[in-house]
Amino acid sequence: TDSGIAEASRNYPPSRLPEATGRSSSLSTMASTLPTKMLRQIEYYFSDSSFTSDEYLRKVAAEAGGFVPVTTIAGFAKMKALTNDVNAIVACVEEHSDSVILNEDKSGIGRRYPLPEEDPNADRTVHVSGFVAGTPVDLISPVIAAHGAVESVRLLRNVVQEERPLDGSAMVTMASAEAAGTAAGASPLEHTIEDGPYKGTLTIKVAKMADYAEELAKKKQGMKRRREGEGEGSDKKQKKGPPPMPEDYPKGVVVGVAGLGEGVDREKLKEACEPFGSVEWIEYERSTPEAFIRFETAEHATAAAAGLVDKEIVAGITAAPTLLEGDDERAFFKRKHDSMWTRKNNSKGRYRGKSGGRGGRGGGRGSGSRN
Repeated sequence: TDSGIAEASRNYPPSRLPEATGRSSSLSTMASTLPTKMLRQIEYYFSDSSFTSDEYLRKVAAEAGGFVPVTTIAGFAKMKALTNDVNAIVACVEEHSDSVILNEDKSGIGRRYPLPEEDPNADRTVHVSGFVAGTPVDLISPVIAAHGAVESVRLLRNVVQEERPLDGSAMVTMASAEAAGTAAGASPLEHTIEDGPYKGTLTIKVAKMADYAEELAKKKQGMKRRREGEGEGSDKKQKKGPPPMPEDYPKGVVVGVAGLGEGVDREKLKEACEPFGSVEWIEYERSTPEAFIRFETAEHATAAAAGLVDKEIVAGITAAPTLLEGDDERAFFKRKHDSMWTRKNNSKGRYRGKSGGRGGRGGGRGSGSRN
């Protein structure tokens, strides 16, 4: 119920904010302002998807009673690009955030809610996804309540996108671990909303908190491998490895786009990008959160990085673009370089020794023929 959201807020992870709190109305007026950008960045540092695998921040927090010095946060490159005013960061957190808090003397920032694996109510909490972005509590709660008593529903936000929209998912605390298990065991749930802005035939996924945390960890590892250019081949292949990447790769031509999801594909991304210049190619797996777009020129990429901000890719999903620079840019081209080398060498292995067939080198259509 709506009345249970604030009371049960301690049970939920900090990367997500509730629909109904005393601060949510003020947040809606902050859209596209500096405080919103600062808040989104700060909350991302402490989010489930980032904080769980950020060994540095977790170590700093552990050594300081669960709080990271505000000066440390202010020193990060992305924060420095927004402000160098520590007092502005403190005010932003104190006045607007429902997911991170300040310590007593306002010198540190920490998570308001426990990590999924540390949540005392984890055994009776489920993560629910698959609703249309913005779907309210009163349309989500009955779907889960059909499988057991619901104590509270907390709508979740996408903190990758600047305006942190409700993303059609929620944390639902149930009356017992058995009820949570029943709901998760029935997943996926087919559900139809007949009319209104959230109508549609939906496939709702329900996951136990432990499974949700495990999935977050897998996604993070996958993104790390992609960024670092690690392959999934054997140890032998990894030891051999690709040659060094040439350093004359094109600079300033790649835009990373975060905050994507269900319904997004390469064609829709291409349609969104083409007004800003010629697109060479797009690296994207359908309905995943991140894409990379290679433009013909740096001018085109720069224009896209600016013009794509908050541009709607599909209904309810807006772009959060970043022009790749420095180490991020080099890591991207290294991954592409290594991937092309791996594909080329694997291809050679598949056709080695097969080109002639039984007839020998000139003896007709052997097993290696492509005709």
